[in-house]
Amino acid sequence: MILLSSLRARILVVALAPSLAFAGAAGWTVSDQWARRAEMDRVESLVGLASRISAFVHEAQRERGASSLFLGAKGAQFGPELAAQRVRTDAALADLPGAMAAATQYGPAFAARGAGFGQALAGLADQRLAVDALTAGVPQAAGYYTGLIGEGLGLVRAMGGAIDEAGLAARANAYAAFLAMKEAAGQERAAASAVFASGNLDLAAARRLATLSAEQATYAGLFRAGAEAAQTTLLDAAEATEPARAVARLRRIAQETMPGTPLAFRDAPSWFGLATQRIDALKGVEDRLTADLEAAAGALRARADRMLTLWIAGGLALFALSAGLAVWLGTAIARPLARMAQVLTAIGRDQGTADLAIPSGGPREVRAIAAAAVAFRDSVAERRAARAAQERLAAEASAAQRAAALGLADSFERQVGGIVAAVSAAAAQLEASAHGMARTAQDTTDLSRTVAGSADSAARSADTVAAATEELTASVREIGVQVGASADLAAAATRDADGTASEVHRLAQAAGSIGEIVAIISQIAGQTNLLALNATIEAARAGEAGRGFAVVAAEVKDLATQTSRATEEIAAKVAEITGSTEASVRSIGSITEVIRNLARIGAEIAAMVEEQGAATAEIARTTAQTSQDTRGVSGHMAGVGEAAAAASRGSEQVLRAAGDLSRQASDLREAAEGFLTRIRAA
Repeated sequence: MILLSSLRARILVVALAPSLAFAGAAGWTVSDQWARRAEMDRVESLVGLASRISAFVHEAQRERGASSLFLGAKGAQFGPELAAQRVRTDAALADLPGAMAAATQYGPAFAARGAGFGQALAGLADQRLAVDALTAGVPQAAGYYTGLIGEGLGLVRAMGGAIDEAGLAARANAYAAFLAMKEAAGQERAAASAVFASGNLDLAAARRLATLSAEQATYAGLFRAGAEAAQTTLLDAAEATEPARAVARLRRIAQETMPGTPLAFRDAPSWFGLATQRIDALKGVEDRLTADLEAAAGALRARADRMLTLWIAGGLALFALSAGLAVWLGTAIARPLARMAQVLTAIGRDQGTADLAIPSGGPREVRAIAAAAVAFRDSVAERRAARAAQERLAAEASAAQRAAALGLADSFERQVGGIVAAVSAAAAQLEASAHGMARTAQDTTDLSRTVAGSADSAARSADTVAAATEELTASVREIGVQVGASADLAAAATRDADGTASEVHRLAQAAGSIGEIVAIISQIAGQTNLLALNATIEAARAGEAGRGFAVVAAEVKDLATQTSRATEEIAAKVAEITGSTEASVRSIGSITEVIRNLARIGAEIAAMVEEQGAATAEIARTTAQTSQDTRGVSGHMAGVGEAAAAASRGSEQVLRAAGDLSRQASDLREAAEGFLTRIRAA
């Protein structure tokens, strides 16, 4: 409590209380914005990883086609093309393992996908050796590359579930759908090349081509549902090119051919070239989608940076402004009071009172104290002037009294001459006693008048000080009222904090309800998955008639699987929200405790101000009593003056008797002359 011993420190504590509360709220918001910025950094790195995976997938698709051509030619052709394509694939793969090492930070589901993709990548070198040695068949090689590409695309699809921002997650899902459509186009290129090269279309090949065509249409629809208008325009432009239209025409020829009958088109190299040109056009769209997705992630990260900077700068600026205002307020109140204390001390010690400057500015209460100090200073100055005047009058009276005595001696000498030698000693002694009595009476009269005047002046000064003390008492009472109001505000803040804690508890209960709903959705997804599996089995039993229904059932099963994973992630998020809500309850409890401590400090300040008011009232009462006592002294001194005047009149009678004695005793002339000589010498 030593730091709160001064009025300025206590005013600073009361004034800074709202600033400290705001600083706590701003710190909480800055922490939230910091977490948001970290999330955007994570999302941006995730998008960068997805772009690198898509680049690798494109090169792996081309290596799959080159490997199929090399194996189909039994190693006699396409060897240089395959080697060049492997160089491009390795270039796309160069920095991918390092980026995959950070996959664990994107959640357990994404980490599991990343582990599967890493295992598939580990078999790439062995697969290439098998292709070079011609020990792997075309279906085996194509199956490996298709599985590797599927793992990569699955990782890209999981990106949408790892992104919390809804708009960017929709873009990521559209991007994943486009990559899946492009992969289906690559598989269609390889499958149709084999069909056109053989010249015959069997039932399995027809089903495969129909499935790949349906997958392209499905993923294209998903892409259009989540992509922007400019991006769908790019896809439309790519599908409107001559190679894309030629691919669509040849696809219809294959679909319209009955299984088991010869094909009307058998130029497999032409088909492969047209399909490659179409896929290259889709690659251009993919590059544009990648750039757009990276730009959107960068924009979100930049916005998070701006919001974080804004909150930090704004919070610091507002706290500095509040602290400066509190310091200014404390100084504005404490400094005039300190100056006034110095002035009153100097007046009490009588240190240059006449020339002492008294501050006259400041609040109304300080101006009232300054006015009382001015009255006190003027009273002290008047008392000093009265004392100097009394000393001057006393000196003048003494000089006049001496002159009068000398004149009296001269007159006595002229009138008496050489009278009354016989009674000279007695007459001289009597006259000397009379003169001494007269001087004493006169001095007593003058001194009583002086004391009476000083007592009256002191009484007036005491009245002035009493009035100033009453105004000071009113000021102290006003300060007590203000401190009480501050305590009431602190109590109100405590109640608001308790209310906020209740709201956060209700938020935690709501989060628990969301967890129950998520569990229900997960059960529904599991049932949907079972229904899709049953539908797939029934479609397989139906044969050719259930082929389209099988594709739809596969899509429903995939969506049910995605829904199950999403509900698991939502459950994890709900758990995080519950934990954050509990942390918020604890933080609000800490803030409430701080506000209660501030209210207790305000109550202590109010009690001390009340004690100061009682002390000031006691000073006022004592000053009034002093004024009454001073007036009593003035009355007593008036009685002393009257007694001195009576003594003066008695001394005059003695002087007259001495004169009579001198006239009657003319023989005392010589003694009178000696007496006169002593008078003149005195």
